[in-house]
This record gives sequence, structure tokens and C-alpha cells, in this order.
Amino acid sequence: RDLMSIGKRIKALRIERNLTLEYVGQIIGASKQNLYKYENEIITNIPSDKIEKLAVLYGVSPCYIMGWEVPNTKNGTESLSQPEHELISDYRQLNTSGKEKVKAYVNDIKGNPSFTEPEPDEKEEAASSA
Repeated sequence: RDLMSIGKRIKALRIERNLTLEYVGQIIGASKQNLYKYENEIITNIPSDKIEKLAVLYGVSPCYIMGWEVPNTKNGTESLSQPEHELISDYRQLNTSGKEKVKAYVNDIKGNPSFTEPEPDEKEEAASSA
């Protein structure tokens, strides 16, 4: 069993992903004050629905948050950035027709090199970080 507490674990997950208390609170339906209290173990009985939402947001299992399992590092997934999380959150608010329209639009622009090839400033960043 992982010796890190639930609070420390959810704080580490949030910090690793560069997310704010305010943003995570909005996503899981908790105030930033309550999220702070979860992370700092002022509130230790975190509602199960919040654990589930945190797990989805952070891409881990609820069991990992609870300290009952180690993270699966073999899946090769990357952490999502805050703008990526916001896009997913916006997408989830759409009805089926809206979601189909988003998928069609993404497929259209994926086929256009001007939207998929690195822009000049991105090429410079990639070259300088190599």
C-alpha cells in the first residue's frame, strides 16, 4: 500500500498537471476551499462522487487516489493541459448533434496541413529544446 495520504496524492496529481484549485473545483463540483481542505486533510471523508470525478480528471483510478493500487505507468498516456481539459469539459456539455459537429470539424481540419504542421514559432521551440 502506498504510504502517501489521499490528500497528498490528489494535491500531487493536481500540481503535476498544472491545474488550479479553482479549476479542479469547478470540474468536480466542489469549492476551491473544500478542495484545499481535501488536499490538506482538514476534510478526510471525501465524498465518493468527488473521488470518482478526480480520478476521471487526472486519468487514474479511484483505487489509486485511495492508495489501494499503484498507478499504471505502462499505458503511455500524457497528462492533459488545462486548455485540453476545458475542451473536454465543453464537449461533454454538448448534445449528440453538437458532438457530431465537433467530430466532423476536427476531422476536416486534421486533413489540412496548415492546421497540423508545426507553426514557425513551434518549429523554433522544438529545435531549441532538442
